[in-house]
Amino acid sequence: MLGNKSELNVQLINFLYEENKKVDFKHVKQQEIAALYECMKQFGHEIRERYEHEDYLNEMFRDIRKSLNRFFTSFDEYSILFEKYFAKIIGQFKELRVQYPELFNTYGRPILTALKDIRDNYIQNNFLQMEVKKHIDRHLNQCIVTRFDSAVKEVDGVPVLRASEYLKGGKLYDEAFIIGSPEFYDTRFSKVFLARTTYFISYDIFQNKIRKTKAFKNIKKNDVIDNIYENVTISKGIDGQVFEVDFGSVREEQFQKDEIIARHEENAQKITSLDRVEANLIVLHNNYYTFIPVDSKLRKIDRETLHMSSTKIKDIEPGDWLLFRNNTNTDLIVEVANQLLGEEHVNHRKWQRRWKTKLRRLIEKNGEEKIIRYLKKNGINTANPQNLRNWLKEESISMQAFDQLLLALRFDEETRKEIQESSRILTSKHIQAGRFITNQLLNELDETIVENLLDNGYATFTSPLVEGASFNIEVVGEIDYTPIMVDYRDVFTIWRN
Repeated sequence: MLGNKSELNVQLINFLYEENKKVDFKHVKQQEIAALYECMKQFGHEIRERYEHEDYLNEMFRDIRKSLNRFFTSFDEYSILFEKYFAKIIGQFKELRVQYPELFNTYGRPILTALKDIRDNYIQNNFLQMEVKKHIDRHLNQCIVTRFDSAVKEVDGVPVLRASEYLKGGKLYDEAFIIGSPEFYDTRFSKVFLARTTYFISYDIFQNKIRKTKAFKNIKKNDVIDNIYENVTISKGIDGQVFEVDFGSVREEQFQKDEIIARHEENAQKITSLDRVEANLIVLHNNYYTFIPVDSKLRKIDRETLHMSSTKIKDIEPGDWLLFRNNTNTDLIVEVANQLLGEEHVNHRKWQRRWKTKLRRLIEKNGEEKIIRYLKKNGINTANPQNLRNWLKEESISMQAFDQLLLALRFDEETRKEIQESSRILTSKHIQAGRFITNQLLNELDETIVENLLDNGYATFTSPLVEGASFNIEVVGEIDYTPIMVDYRDVFTIWRN
């Protein structure tokens, strides 16, 4: 038995890394699904922009979306989906019509109309199933892979496997049909191919392609040998269709990067140089974007483990998940540190504001260049325009040569001691707050949030961490590393194109 198992393992390894394989992407184009998806997407945008603080409506929308998501991802016949979810959906929309009649008329009616079209014309079918049936060949060893349990166990003699069952089985196939795009699954499905030809089958409204990530971010590309895709031919795939559905909503347009950068740079010219910050543009999914200071870190969530880490912007890649707090660009660490300090935070922040205020007034009175020369003359060699702005930020506590800075600002010895002691306490509490935030927010992440993220390109959730605070997980689309000067109030804020 051991010999047979060892022989099987060698055969599997040779197949995975030596035999030639092909990965292709098939896209199902269906107007009824497109109409349903686009209306849900616009409905979500409307709630996100205008009804964010109405918890009851947001909870209702999450329930509706969770039910409707099955129509985009399930391999089951629509008769099964309607039996499971339609009565619940109807009840939710009846409630929406009573509580929010305008939203019901704008979004609820078109959604129900799209569902009715599917029920009337395709009740015993499923568009993804229909696509797979076109490619079934009884002379080949084939399988179908789904992320969720399916009531369908085989299609024309081809077995339907749950994703985990497919990977753990270690069986080799001529062709595998994976229902959904690579981003719908974890990264193993973009690296481990158990079939000579693997097809990812998704609706053309979704991105359907493999993103190759760097295995070692801190090592130069020329110094890395990566043979994962050495014998794998991968088709280009698609980014998702930009389409227009006539239900009275505006069609989503292409992202106007140059125009957006020019607008924010122009606005920054109208304010004092101390209130400008050097930042990079990050384009998010759904035509949202944000600006991140070039020297800042972001909270990144690992797609597989859901662990959170603090990551420099230069180490962020397309497809990464980033965490943002909504409706403010104030660092969450400041608020949580204040909570940990209790009433004491008032006194410690007072000392912090005192030296920042004095430094700001000196700069405003004498100009940046003169103050930089003065500070360098007093032993503060790190003084430069960008550092001056950084030191004045709320989250900045101290820096190298802090004592020399306080001397240069001409504080007396007793005041310097008070400021230094408060800075020491605040630094300790900021570190404690960072750990607390990571642990607390990780507890809020669940399967529903991850599903929303995969389906919509973002997910919103609340946490008791800060009363009234809500958070977004956003998917990175593109990073523009060209540094630009923007208003400090524009950074860490999610903007709509």
